[in-house]
Amino acid sequence: MTFARALATSLLLLVFATPSAHARDLQMVTAQTKAAAGGAALDRLNAIRLTYRLRQAGLEGTGTTLTDVMTGRTVTRFKLGPMSGAEGFDGRRTWFQDTAGIVTVPEGGDRRAQAVSAQYRNALAYWYPARTGPARIGFRIQLFRSRIKEALEVAPQGGLPFELWFDAQTKMLDRVIEVGATETRTTSYEDYRPTGGLLIAHRIRSSNAAAAFGTERVVTKVELNPVVADADFAVPPPPKPDFAFGRGARKSVQPFRFVNNHIYVDVKLNGRPFALLLDTGASNVITPTVARALRLRPVGDARVWGSGDASEAAAFARIDTVATGNVRFRNQLFAVVPLESLSEIEGVPFHGMIGYELFKRLVAKIDYDAHTVTLSDPAAWAPDGVGVPIPFVFNGTVPEIEGAIDGIEAAFDIDTGSRMSVGLYGPFVLRHGLRGRFTPSIETVTGWGLGGPSRGTVARVRRVRLGTIAINDVVVDMSRQTQGVLSHTAPSGSIGSGLLKRFRVTFDYPHQRIYLAPAARTHERDAYDRSGLWINQARGGFQVVDVVERSPAALAGLREGDTITAVDGAAASSMSLGIVRDRLRDGAPGTEIRLTILRERHIQVVALRLRDLF
Repeated sequence: MTFARALATSLLLLVFATPSAHARDLQMVTAQTKAAAGGAALDRLNAIRLTYRLRQAGLEGTGTTLTDVMTGRTVTRFKLGPMSGAEGFDGRRTWFQDTAGIVTVPEGGDRRAQAVSAQYRNALAYWYPARTGPARIGFRIQLFRSRIKEALEVAPQGGLPFELWFDAQTKMLDRVIEVGATETRTTSYEDYRPTGGLLIAHRIRSSNAAAAFGTERVVTKVELNPVVADADFAVPPPPKPDFAFGRGARKSVQPFRFVNNHIYVDVKLNGRPFALLLDTGASNVITPTVARALRLRPVGDARVWGSGDASEAAAFARIDTVATGNVRFRNQLFAVVPLESLSEIEGVPFHGMIGYELFKRLVAKIDYDAHTVTLSDPAAWAPDGVGVPIPFVFNGTVPEIEGAIDGIEAAFDIDTGSRMSVGLYGPFVLRHGLRGRFTPSIETVTGWGLGGPSRGTVARVRRVRLGTIAINDVVVDMSRQTQGVLSHTAPSGSIGSGLLKRFRVTFDYPHQRIYLAPAARTHERDAYDRSGLWINQARGGFQVVDVVERSPAALAGLREGDTITAVDGAAASSMSLGIVRDRLRDGAPGTEIRLTILRERHIQVVALRLRDLF
């Protein structure tokens, strides 16, 4: 940019910053952009249906979107590779329908605010403000790729703020930018063509910060003022069950293995047995190793995020039969994600996860003491004597409950895939100054999952409230992640199996209730590692990945990169990673543990004495 252009742009910004100019120019921009898009023809528009070719995640398909511009109601239906589904807004609720026809109404996180802002845009309320609730609108000039954009900064009451960028020359909508709790999404509009007196964008691209998440719609047909009915936008009815219990049963009880505060259940995929992580925070996932064993042909090229900073590639495949315990599911969609490296973190072969798709169909009771999962047909189940009910809303596909932490109101995702008791997301921690409030504390690796390791500040809090249930003396992880799930601005955090294992937990997704019943560990003090080590499985033993400063491990001289080859004289090869981690966590303060370590080809023995770290 030349100095003259920079100076001219600065002067423009100064001019538009004056209050009187702001009102005049905002009115002028809205009038000019409406006239360019169709003017009087827009006044006659009641509804519009777009049919298009769809490209997303390396897949191709088709879709249709019907919008009632008088109310902002909308419905989209699509087919994309092995997937199909729908999503809509009925004027009050947003809903989505997955590839099996199962419907979810998400109201957690910032979903309600998203719906308010989407309704505002769908109703063209920046031109017709009486169609929706009020909004504050600001205006500025934006230079973008050597072109001037006239940007409206819109903040609907109860919605997410967003920006509408209009090209200063053509006056046509160029892009919409919205910053949400989980991502910043940009939708651009191109290739405008005349249709019935209107100019309609025939190429619409949506993306967030990662290009692999992008969606492209190429419009092939435009229908103006189609007849619409309430039923077009209504939440669809539930589909016919795609599962069955064997031998006339209505429930199934099966054991699970509890490793690193994670639940592993045996699942047969097309008749072959695999151990899958039971995770309320995830959808169905298998590794490429499993896909090859089943001779599947995954398609697509997407990216998925987890708790760490990095993302992973993902493809998709269908599995004909999925059986766990006495329940069999038909024709299930799985993401295929390269998560084999989690075997080193878990200490057991990692084959994948099963979550939302199971919980949405069945009532699931997890008995952490007995190490059993009971799956029940919702039609034959009653909540008699199963514990205290806690209502939840869906944050996407994850249950979210209301609660508090040391008196601070909070909202928590319930995530059986998290090993921690309570994980607090970075923005919530910063907003309430929790690192200064919750002391003493330590800085350490607190987890390891999709996206790599996650770091945080770990401390104890006096009380955590989940619904009406209060739990005292709880360990919390205050995330320091700047990417991934733990950096989201909503909800406040998550509740993991570290805390859930104190109860018998029943998930009733059909009625959006979680029930907590007392168990053997309900009143136990929350335990946390007493060594200051994070160790992973490695060739020849356990690799030291992180050492907490001034911890027993640090005082004993352990370093990152050391390999533990024996524990109290027993070869590491004869012990599981989970057992060693449990020993370092649950061993009584004052217990001495002797570790044989390999460092730069030299063997040495060190002794550490366990103690509480905070």
